Amino acid sequence: MNVAIIDHSEVTIDRMARLLRHISGNGFIWQAQDFSEVSNQLSAHKTDVIIIGLGVSDVVTEVKMLKSSCNSPILLLEAGSGSKHQKVFQCMGAGAVDVVKLPDSMDETAAVESLTQKLAIMMKLVKAADPANASKISLSSKSALIAIGSSTGGPAALSAILSTLPASTMASIVVVQHLGQQFSKDFIQWLDQHSALPVVAAKAGDSPRPGVVMVAGNDDHLILDAGGSLSYTEFPKDNPYRPSVNVFFDSVSKHWKGNVIGVLLTGMGKDGGEGMLALKHKGFPTIAEDKSTCVVYGMPKAAVDLGAATHVLPLHKITSAVIDCLNEFNQGRS
Repeated sequence: MNVAIIDHSEVTIDRMARLLRHISGNGFIWQAQDFSEVSNQLSAHKTDVIIIGLGVSDVVTEVKMLKSSCNSPILLLEAGSGSKHQKVFQCMGAGAVDVVKLPDSMDETAAVESLTQKLAIMMKLVKAADPANASKISLSSKSALIAIGSSTGGPAALSAILSTLPASTMASIVVVQHLGQQFSKDFIQWLDQHSALPVVAAKAGDSPRPGVVMVAGNDDHLILDAGGSLSYTEFPKDNPYRPSVNVFFDSVSKHWKGNVIGVLLTGMGKDGGEGMLALKHKGFPTIAEDKSTCVVYGMPKAAVDLGAATHVLPLHKITSAVIDCLNEFNQGRS
């Protein structure tokens, strides 16, 4: 791959160029210390991956500009000491794919290994974006949906899952959490700070997007329509769970064109069980949180009692199970 580096520090750029020379199959092609230099470089060079340092001035804006200028995946670089978690999340929300941490104290061997792992992820994204490889990517790998429902205890459970789901995850993710509309904006912002993937409110007319977490942000029920778009409905009015996991899961079972993974987390009541059963009847894998880690073992229990869960797992094992399901989709198995 052709790799470009944007950073305000010549020392950091020199270090990255040196590390890249140790990684077979990757070449350092250009560098820039501010965005004014980037446009000409992009025009002059085929650029597969852009590494941008978090210390760059107004880095969030620059990531947005990069995304509007090219299709190259963007890898964030956290160098030196100190933590820049908030800035990392903001950049990922702006379009960066992942982050590599290379503190000054890290020795050369460890730094090469860490960078190699991240560039391997970038390589997969570059290949997936290559039109010559489009026919080799199965429908399932391009259109997998992770549908998650939760209630009491759900915010902490969702944070645990989203914080461990890789930033390279290219499935679409939609979350239905029982929460009053007045709390949804702050909840979504909080969840975004704990997720490696950008978290946004699901708006009427939106379509689920790979690599983005969409959260129901309305007291009405979130549904997926026949055209693949999200919308809200007040019906059924007598459903006490708002927004309803059952209503969303049922709409997904009817209208989603690709593969689905249904996940039901901690929560009071029985919402989600019947919707999960509809997903299972379509042949999709379904995961219910085990009683041992639930704050309230109501919603997952309802799914288990209905025989709707193909997997019953403690919270700390759910992310790896989701990743296994996605890998099976990519290999052509449901």
